[in-house]
Amino acid sequence: MLKPGGTIAILEFTEPPDGLLGDFYRWYFCKVLPRIGGLISGDRSAYTYLPKSVARFFRPPELAALMNAVGYRSVDFRAWTFGTVALHTALRAKIICRGRA
Repeated sequence: MLKPGGTIAILEFTEPPDGLLGDFYRWYFCKVLPRIGGLISGDRSAYTYLPKSVARFFRPPELAALMNAVGYRSVDFRAWTFGTVALHTALRAKIICRGRA
């Protein structure tokens, strides 16, 4: 629940855009990280879940469009760490009650 006029902030992992950096990231995230994480923790499945989960997330422009579509205002997002993390912010519209004349 978010009160009218309230601010929402969503911090999420995301995939970087297609291209050389994005391709390298996906290779590392899907092939290398699960092996390293599995060796250290003894549970490789925990590290194969995360890349699959992130791949299903909305890309930042898609989530921003969805937030606009459901009524949030002043929707914005910032991508950091070469596009692997995104922070979305928005305002919930205020409800204006008008009396009867």
